[in-house]
Amino acid sequence: MRTIALLALFALLSACATVGKDFDLSLLDQLEVNVSTVDDAVALFGPHSSQTVGPTGIATYGWSYGHTNGLTGRSESRALFLSFGADGKLLQKSSSELRGR
Repeated sequence: MRTIALLALFALLSACATVGKDFDLSLLDQLEVNVSTVDDAVALFGPHSSQTVGPTGIATYGWSYGHTNGLTGRSESRALFLSFGADGKLLQKSSSELRGR
């Protein structure tokens, strides 16, 4: 009986999966193009999960989060990409958010 209880507990605990650190996309409006900096973005969303720099010096930083609950079938994911010019000022904002079930 104890083995069955432990297996059931393991099944419940392993039914969920999370990737990345959650962040609040509603804060995106606080960043202004040609004004905000990477430090401003990190203050709002925490450390970025990806960074690429192109040959022209434009740097794109990314934040991503995903969570799935295998028991309920609910899932959510969000992604944010911010591009900054060589001067360190925000050039472009791109975000997406999906919720399932």
